[in-house]
Amino acid sequence: LEKQGFRRSEVQLVMASIYDTLGNTRAARSSLKAAVKSDVRNLDALHQLSLMQLAEGEPEDALEGLSRLIRQDPARFDAYLDRAEAYGQLGETEKAISDTDLYLTYFPEDDGALYRKGLIQYNNGKYLNAIQSFNRALELDNGRAEYYFARGRTYATTGTYRYADRDM
Repeated sequence: LEKQGFRRSEVQLVMASIYDTLGNTRAARSSLKAAVKSDVRNLDALHQLSLMQLAEGEPEDALEGLSRLIRQDPARFDAYLDRAEAYGQLGETEKAISDTDLYLTYFPEDDGALYRKGLIQYNNGKYLNAIQSFNRALELDNGRAEYYFARGRTYATTGTYRYADRDM
C-alpha cells in the first residue's frame, strides 16, 4: 500500500505502530515523520510523534508538534496534558500549570491529571503546590500507590519525614 501511495499517511501511521510494537523506535519515528510530512492533517501521527519525542527527552520538538496539534484541533484535550509535560520538562512551570488547569476545567474529576500536575510542580520545586495536587488526586482515588509515593517523596523533600514515612 505504501508503494502504491494509497492513503500514504495512514499506512505510515500503522507501520509506525507496528515498528513500535516490535521495539524498533527508530523506524517508528521515521514512519511517523513521513506520515506527518505527507499529510499535515494527520493529527494522530503528529500526536504520536510528539509523544515519542517527549519520551526520548526532546521537549522542544514535542512542544512544537503539540502546539501545532492544539492550533489545528483545540478539542484534543489530552494534547494539553502532553504539552504541559513538555513545558514542565523545559522548566516553564507556569505554562505547564496553565495547560493542566485548562484541562482540569473540563475534566475536574480526572485524578490522573491532578497527579501529573503534582509531578510537574514537584519537578520544578513547587513542593507545597505539589502536595495540594497529590492530596486532591488522593481524594478522588485513594487506591493508587504512585499517588502516595509521589506525595511521600514530596514530604521527604520538604523535611516533613513523619508524613513522608506514613505515605511510603
